[in-house]
Amino acid sequence: KVYSYLNIGALESFREYYEAYRDLTLKPYDNWPGEFWVDAADKRWQKLTGELAKSYKEKGIDGLFLDNADVYWHYPNQDVYEGLLLILKSTKKFGMPVIINGGDTFVRAMLERDDMKDLVEGVNQESVFTSIDFSDGSFGACLADDNNFYLAYLAQVKAEGLKVYLIEYGADDAQREIINKYCSEQGYV
Repeated sequence: KVYSYLNIGALESFREYYEAYRDLTLKPYDNWPGEFWVDAADKRWQKLTGELAKSYKEKGIDGLFLDNADVYWHYPNQDVYEGLLLILKSTKKFGMPVIINGGDTFVRAMLERDDMKDLVEGVNQESVFTSIDFSDGSFGACLADDNNFYLAYLAQVKAEGLKVYLIEYGADDAQREIINKYCSEQGYV
């Protein structure tokens, strides 16, 4: 199965549509030069993401990997929440499964408000066990508090019947063994 990446909460300067939507940017995305948080509450942005999802369906893509719902963590207001929810609903009509990458604050709000309604197949979380030091590009272990936070979040997601995926960066052999064992025990991918 092929899932296509679709950025629903940030706009990258290398996208062909960047100039047309540049006015919707809110602030730079830390550690990612040329990427900006975007106003997901804006109707133009919602329309664009729907058009992109449709184009992926027409290309034969099996599912969507939606990134940067974390914009809701940066801008935790009802307009952004509803904008992201509308984007999810617009992707649903194409009949493709959806995985949300990150976005734990948004996903938890959806669960608390009972807004999930089969909109999402699963969640992916990056760096549950590992970390990236962007100042020098090195990898290491995730801080214990962050690890505990994500493990609790992923357990909540799993309890709601969603699939759980992890992406870890720069894991050494010992970390890979721990990660693989934990994922196997929990039924995570």
